[in-house]
Amino acid sequence: MKYQIQYPDYNRSILSVSASILNKFGINFNYPTLTEIDECLNKDYKNIVFLILDCMGTKILENSLNKNSVLRKYLKTNVTTVFPSTTVAATTAFHSGISPLENGWIGWMPYFKEYNNIIEIFTSKEFYTGKKLEIKSIGDDILKYKTIYSEITKKNPEVIYHKIFPSFVTNGAKSIEKLCDNIYQASNNKNKCNLISAYWNEPDHTIHHNGVYSAKQRMF
Repeated sequence: MKYQIQYPDYNRSILSVSASILNKFGINFNYPTLTEIDECLNKDYKNIVFLILDCMGTKILENSLNKNSVLRKYLKTNVTTVFPSTTVAATTAFHSGISPLENGWIGWMPYFKEYNNIIEIFTSKEFYTGKKLEIKSIGDDILKYKTIYSEITKKNPEVIYHKIFPSFVTNGAKSIEKLCDNIYQASNNKNKCNLISAYWNEPDHTIHHNGVYSAKQRMF
């Protein structure tokens, strides 16, 4: 099978998505915005939903769904991810608005000399044993960063931020249906503006176990 190398394009990457959101709320940004998103955000919607479906790139969509499916039919544009193209690096780039080189979140289990250990960066567990370490959260200590959401709500107090995640966080959703319901509940209120950040760990989880071209992946 012939593979094509895809390099990041930092003029049109996932960082540009964050830049467009920052631009919408008058916050300084480090990367070019996306015209396609800027045009949508200029319509002053009450609810802005920033939904990340882990690993759902264009090639995955083309392989898994027919061209008339909702996700392909209404596809606006393509962007690249960042390097390295891992879950930790990409999602943190989204949330921070800066690259993995700048925020230090490069992979699932880096080695931290401060603890002389290989640690799962999201969970603060020892990678090889799964033991929960008696340390501060990596995100609140060694690799602390400002989220785009904290910057936005600080400057725009009328904006209400909602974080909606799977069950690995406290009160997280146990299914994609529940995640969508939580998004609906967050948007169905009298707030002037709701900024909703949601994340789901599929199709990444399925792909890790079954591969990109498996039948189970296409059923997702």
